[in-house]
Amino acid sequence: MNTKNCLLAFLVSCAFALVAAEPWEDPAVNAINRLPARGISVPCETEDLALDIAQGLRAKGDSRWIMPLNGEWDFKWKSATSVPDWEKSGKIAVPGCWQLQGDYDPALYSNVTYPIERDAPRVTKEPANKAWTAFKFRNPVGLYTTTFKRPWRWWFRRTVLHFNGVSSAFRVRVNGKDVGYAEDSRLPSEFDLTPYLNVFFANTLEVEVYKHCDGTYLEAPSWQSGYTGCSQPRRPQRLQTVPESRRRPDPAWQFCRRLRPSRCNTSCPDLRCRTSEMLQNPVPLQRCDGNPFP
Repeated sequence: MNTKNCLLAFLVSCAFALVAAEPWEDPAVNAINRLPARGISVPCETEDLALDIAQGLRAKGDSRWIMPLNGEWDFKWKSATSVPDWEKSGKIAVPGCWQLQGDYDPALYSNVTYPIERDAPRVTKEPANKAWTAFKFRNPVGLYTTTFKRPWRWWFRRTVLHFNGVSSAFRVRVNGKDVGYAEDSRLPSEFDLTPYLNVFFANTLEVEVYKHCDGTYLEAPSWQSGYTGCSQPRRPQRLQTVPESRRRPDPAWQFCRRLRPSRCNTSCPDLRCRTSEMLQNPVPLQRCDGNPFP
């Protein structure tokens, strides 16, 4: 009986530990409220614009359905997730690495050695070696903040926040409300911001970035060039708008830039994600060189 009671108590304590775990230390949580992964496309109002963007003749931001978020953001920093208050603040360039834009935790390079004390899936264990960067900077956090106003043409459409890559985990908040969470440093992440936005007033976007997460145990040794200890929205970020109803696609979309004649079929990820819509509402498709698909 005592053995059963001890086993039950152990299982209950484990269950509470799992429930209490932060998402960045929970292997069961890879994302919260993130939109399903898909082939990346750029909504455009005309076919000519879509082709120009696909060929690199014009920027993606030339589409009225795209709002680039690159530029100067407000920034706050603290040395560890356990620190209650922000320790430093300033301005920062996005995309960019905070370790290279101010007196924060230093950038580091690690090849086969983990940059943190191994205690998977946790990333905040105190290193035995006090010379380690992670001894003082256990798991630094950066808070990126900016504001934007939704154009009137977007009012009756969905507004999607698109990240091309953030190292290594992050939360998203809009107007003080939690929107979602995501990991995967080298993959795009998208969130539907529509329910959280003000229609007539400016909106405040916050992105809270964690330097390490449980994914660090996989990402650090898998990067052939070595793990670089830089935390940031590492690629261009943007807002984009899509139709409220997905049954009717935009007049034109930019498809995969590197399409080749031998690959111009529905096996292309960018085409596959749109196949069901195109079957219902066919639209003319062209390769990036302007020629029709064979």
